[in-house]
Amino acid sequence: MPIKSIKIKNILSFEDLYVDRFEEINCIIGRNNVGKSNLLKVIRYFYQKLTNERVLPLELNSNYSSFGMISIEYDTSFLSRVVSATKNINIGYFQKIKEKLIKYSEDDILILELFINSDDSIRWNIEDKELRNIIVDIFPFFDLPSRYIEPKDWSKLWHLISRLKPFNPHKIKIDRVKEFFDTEINSNQNYKTYSNYIGDIEKYLEIDRYKHSDKVLNFVKSGLRGERFLIDSKSIDTQSDGTNTYKFLEAFLSLMIVLTKKSYISPIVYIDEPEIGFHPKRSEEFIEKIYDLFSIHTYNRPYPNIFIATHSPSIVKQVIKLFKDKHQILHFSKDKKEHTMINKMNSKFEDERFLNIFGDNEARLFFSRFILFVEGETELEIFANQKLKEFFPVLKRIDVYKSSSNVLSSSLNPSYNNSSIPYLYLYDADKIYNFKRDGKKRGIILQNKNKFLYTLPDSKDCSIEQFRKESKAIRYGHSINLLKKYNKYLNTIELFHGKKYNFNNFYFSISDINFHDNVKAIKKYLILHRVFFVNTTIEGSLINNHSSSLFFEWIKLEYSILPKSFLYLKTLKNRRYITDELLVLYFRILFDGKFETQIDYKILINSKTNFKAKFLLKSLNKYISKQNKTSGWTTKFLNYSLNTIEKECKKNDSKEKDEEFRNIFKQKFGELFDIITLVEKSLSDR
Repeated sequence: MPIKSIKIKNILSFEDLYVDRFEEINCIIGRNNVGKSNLLKVIRYFYQKLTNERVLPLELNSNYSSFGMISIEYDTSFLSRVVSATKNINIGYFQKIKEKLIKYSEDDILILELFINSDDSIRWNIEDKELRNIIVDIFPFFDLPSRYIEPKDWSKLWHLISRLKPFNPHKIKIDRVKEFFDTEINSNQNYKTYSNYIGDIEKYLEIDRYKHSDKVLNFVKSGLRGERFLIDSKSIDTQSDGTNTYKFLEAFLSLMIVLTKKSYISPIVYIDEPEIGFHPKRSEEFIEKIYDLFSIHTYNRPYPNIFIATHSPSIVKQVIKLFKDKHQILHFSKDKKEHTMINKMNSKFEDERFLNIFGDNEARLFFSRFILFVEGETELEIFANQKLKEFFPVLKRIDVYKSSSNVLSSSLNPSYNNSSIPYLYLYDADKIYNFKRDGKKRGIILQNKNKFLYTLPDSKDCSIEQFRKESKAIRYGHSINLLKKYNKYLNTIELFHGKKYNFNNFYFSISDINFHDNVKAIKKYLILHRVFFVNTTIEGSLINNHSSSLFFEWIKLEYSILPKSFLYLKTLKNRRYITDELLVLYFRILFDGKFETQIDYKILINSKTNFKAKFLLKSLNKYISKQNKTSGWTTKFLNYSLNTIEKECKKNDSKEKDEEFRNIFKQKFGELFDIITLVEKSLSDR
């Protein structure tokens, strides 16, 4: 690659940044205002000063330091081979390059540093102007900010063409050019029409000499049939702006790759938001075109460095899928001091299963502020609820992603792919532990269904000793108080695994208070690993003892029945035991939830022993059919509850009313509230 590394110190939003090793395609992603465009500004300024352009200096990040620095490390290994080749040994330009490389490079690495002083003056670590001119010629930089491309003005293509071919037009004398045209234009060689015409022009106009690039361009244009650009044989004036921009970028990259494939020139191209004005499919086609160009024009020389700053999941997806091990995703973010950080994401996925199902929905997570990973449809429905978002605006800023597959969730985990995006995994309790019958008791079986996230001792893959060993990693870099708590959690988890509890066959619950204390300890342990599990299922976080009054009122309105009338079912024996608390539990089963002991509708309805429990379930089932995850009850009940809570709020001041609402919501839906506050805390800490 042309550029091996970039260092930036104390400039714009960069405090002390170092990015090494670039690939053929480098995708730059991140939210707005995190410093993506600043990287473009830094590289552009560096190249402007290489050619002594008069431009405004870049601001220093901190005025406490007297200077800032931009350092670009160039890989000159290919160039060294070119200038040392036998066929090029007598070419003066190559020998000059060779002389400079011997003097200034080491181990085929040339480091050029630009220092910007607080008084706006600059200096280079290498003051050799000839070397800097060589860098501009050999490693030219092109920036293409899509929003500033003139769709109907493609003149910039001529600028590209003039810089990419290593002609030396200065060897051609102007008198020979005049002689050629006089010979070709006139049948009478004694009458020099062309020379005389040029001479008359020069008598009355003062004209500056051509620059090298201008001279190259004029010779190139002389060999072409014209200079007006067409798209599908039609003028660009007749095309839409989106089509023109797409075709311009396509033509630019095609020319750049084709014209340099047999050259010693290695361009650096920065394309800023190419997706502007594109249909998503066009964005995919754009990356496919680049890939085809790279695939067709294979040659034993470095490929250009292409940087694409983008907000398009379609572009990121295609880059990952097509370029596989020849790309990188640079994730930009800011720390608490507002300094830009760059994380190289682990985006070279080797698992073909993942690449086959990796789409826009997954790629958009790379742009998230926060990712909430959930198991199913009900969670998606809850956290996408518009009314809930009104009361908890933080939910508008997050992405909720359903990931029932470990292949997906492990690869998309920000800790795995090395992005700085905060996240939380939300699971039902049965993903963490289960029960095994042992006589009249049930034994706890801990489960490691997501080893990439956390470690728990289980009966198969992880012993207590392994658990202790693998759990030590989190200890480093934490406070003594946290480590004490952490050790307490570990001890509790060790004792919890395999412990036996009495099982109530009507309430399907465990009365032992130690059970609930142990579950709380596991919760706290897993939160350290960014995992939260609900006590039963997500349905249980909606339908529970605390929300029972809301639920019964909603049942009355929605299904035109009085839930408490079930307390007086004469057909049930021992009906004095049918309490509000019990009714809530059985209603929850009808609404696709589970008991505390993870018994669900299917297990209970097919039971051959629990006659009383089955009878109660069937009695309720006569009035309300078994609901599923897509029946819409979640949205209806949540909307009803939120509206009711809002009406209960008595405060007039908006801030106090918000606080009152939160307190009531916390009482009714404690687990949902805990999840939301974890999200709020994660985002407020950034």
